[in-house]
Amino acid sequence: SSMAKFGEGDPRWKVRELGEGGRNVNGWHWTENDCFPFFKEEFQKSFEGNYVLQNFRDAFPGLTGDLHCWKLDKCSGEACVNRRKGNKVV
Repeated sequence: SSMAKFGEGDPRWKVRELGEGGRNVNGWHWTENDCFPFFKEEFQKSFEGNYVLQNFRDAFPGLTGDLHCWKLDKCSGEACVNRRKGNKVV
């Protein structure tokens, strides 16, 4: 048996037709999804305008207080979901 020449192959082989989607079918290889924008929005919804702690007493003996978040000015860091062979690696 001889090998096919470049550009000649089995017409059933459709990788070229799949484009970028055909390179990592079902996330079989490592993929990384950036979740930071989602979590930043969730933090803003959860904290802005809400009480974070109410009637806390552990900071200093004899003092009590409330912690209220008015605005989330800055949120930085990383939040990613990785996949390998279709399984999530968080």
